[in-house]
Amino acid sequence: MIENVGIPSIVLMENAARGIADELSEFSSVLILCGSGNNGGDGIALLRQLAMRNIKAKCVILSNEERLSRDSLINYKICVNTGLDISFVCDLKELENVFEEKYDALVDAMFGIGLSRPVDGIYKTAIELSNAYNSYKVAVDIASGINSNNGIVMSNGEDVPCAFKADKTVTMQHLKRGHILNDGRDYSGKVVINKIGVCDKYFENIIDNDYNEKLVEYADVKKLLPERKINSHKGTYGRALLIAGSENLYGAAVMAARSALKSGAGLLSVVCPQSIKSAFYSLPEAMIYDVDRFDFDKLDRFDAIGCGCGMGRGDSVRDIVNKVIESGKPCVIDADGINALAVGGFERLNENVILTPHPMEMSRLCGEAVGDILSSPVECAVKYAKMWECNIILKGATSIIADKNGAVRYNTSGNPALAKGGSGDTLTGIILALLAQKIKPFEAAYVGAYLLGSSADETVRLLSNRMINASDVQDNIDFMKF
Repeated sequence: MIENVGIPSIVLMENAARGIADELSEFSSVLILCGSGNNGGDGIALLRQLAMRNIKAKCVILSNEERLSRDSLINYKICVNTGLDISFVCDLKELENVFEEKYDALVDAMFGIGLSRPVDGIYKTAIELSNAYNSYKVAVDIASGINSNNGIVMSNGEDVPCAFKADKTVTMQHLKRGHILNDGRDYSGKVVINKIGVCDKYFENIIDNDYNEKLVEYADVKKLLPERKINSHKGTYGRALLIAGSENLYGAAVMAARSALKSGAGLLSVVCPQSIKSAFYSLPEAMIYDVDRFDFDKLDRFDAIGCGCGMGRGDSVRDIVNKVIESGKPCVIDADGINALAVGGFERLNENVILTPHPMEMSRLCGEAVGDILSSPVECAVKYAKMWECNIILKGATSIIADKNGAVRYNTSGNPALAKGGSGDTLTGIILALLAQKIKPFEAAYVGAYLLGSSADETVRLLSNRMINASDVQDNIDFMKF
């Protein structure tokens, strides 16, 4: 916006400060901790904005005047000239004294999105004192100490990682990856977007976004879910095939089947070992077939296929997964289906295939270390979706969905209740049902991820997230609100 549109940076800083002040209007006293860069400049300008609202505020700059950025220095001089409470603090004892006074809110304007190293020195002490301080905490743009690209608390491997833990983050113009990936979910608190320059319509014309990155929202999902017409029948909503389960892992198959039925599949066939067929007595709507007698050469009878949940490992599983992929039918492959692919078969993948690995499974698939995947999750998902020409859901607190063209969708719905066995099976069933209802694979992938999360969000309103099981989440798969 500075270079291409021509908005002066000092104007953007003023707009940023005004938006942050709006979020602090309910507090009677505010302590602002600033760095020497433009993030600190936002905090210095905030001091004046709060003063105009008659809110008691103190600004502490953890540097010296010589290191202030140009715009920060301008705002500093204005504050000095108007007699506002602003000072430089570079001594640890003096910093400790600052925290002796009580403030209702504390603002982190120390680093922002440009930080590329672990926090150390007086800044680390300031963050540690802030996290222990009893007040409402607000971060400017992003919590200091969080990598804005991957959401990880930055560490040099020697000291304990350190980052500001915010109750709210006021970010400028758009979300950053660091707000929604990895540790960023826990450290950002509630994220509020503060538009500081131009509206989205014009903003999209001046940015270079190779990944076509978007957050999945309610409106996206509502638009894509098929309407249930009165004049319809079971065939209208697709013939879904689920291949799942083994003698010791029959629960995974039942969970996936139940969620497929709850998610609107017209007809569901389940292929499983003969020994676990009795586990499906609770699902009379599903048609159950013995895996040893099923004709895998006739997969074209089905509109969509789900494969892998609880199947175990072995050559027979790899053979089945290969046949499913080679059928060309829209399919979702999870769990043991992914493990079967890890030993080969990537050349068979295509744009109709959805893979749903968590980071450990992704590591087995691509051969990269889990730590490397977590540090560059978007790049990893995009790289292999392009390489294998398929769709990938890299599961996590924020799931990253990528297609073969490099498009990326982020799903942030959901809560810790999903950190239990059966959630992945539930996701497989939801996606299978969506594919059967003729939703395109990439869209089915991110809509399915959203529905799983929103179902868990609905469930958590009724039960504590420690009491919730995946079957409870299935009870709240509810398309009626769409």
